[in-house]
Amino acid sequence: MPKLNLYINFFDDVFHIKGKFMYGSEINFYDDYKYRNIEEEERLINSLKKYGIELDEKGKTTLDIDTFFNFIENDIKKLDKNIIIKMNKNIKKQEIENIQMKLNLKNNWFDVEGEIILKDNKKIDLSNIRNRKNNFIVLKDDTFIKIPPKIMEKLEDLKIKKNKIEIESYNIYSILNNKEIKIETLDENTKQFIENLKKFETIKEYEVPELKIL
Repeated sequence: MPKLNLYINFFDDVFHIKGKFMYGSEINFYDDYKYRNIEEEERLINSLKKYGIELDEKGKTTLDIDTFFNFIENDIKKLDKNIIIKMNKNIKKQEIENIQMKLNLKNNWFDVEGEIILKDNKKIDLSNIRNRKNNFIVLKDDTFIKIPPKIMEKLEDLKIKKNKIEIESYNIYSILNNKEIKIETLDENTKQFIENLKKFETIKEYEVPELKIL
């Protein structure tokens, strides 16, 4: 009876899966092997389809990051006992608790520094958002950090440059109103700008009485 080994590797922003059958030694899907049990091979291949994994004629497929972690978290334990997953055991998923941003006012923009606080209270530098792949940040140690939608929306306002991160001053209010993002000012000018902006927005929230003409 054959076993199906699934090799999983991450590169080019997706997880690549390649299957090989084990008959004492491994063979590829396209190898000529006279003792193949085609019926059992097809059963193993078809059993993967209900979990969203459809291997091509070469035994290959890809999964995006979200789909991969859904498979790992919800489906991997349901696999046929003759399907063996072979992957880097260091791969893990983390989630963001909040982001702490430090702002420094320039002309019509802010320089941005800060830290990303994870659910396990681990902190990583904000500059790691340069490694963003869609709604995940991918670290060198194979940690995949999922970015919540509310934070993701605000990160789109940041300009990620080679040596620094910036945000235009007109985008700053949307960040101030996000409870997942905590703001710290690095100098008095920046602090005063933020305080004035908060006062202005508070005034705008008051209801203006309707003018009645007598």
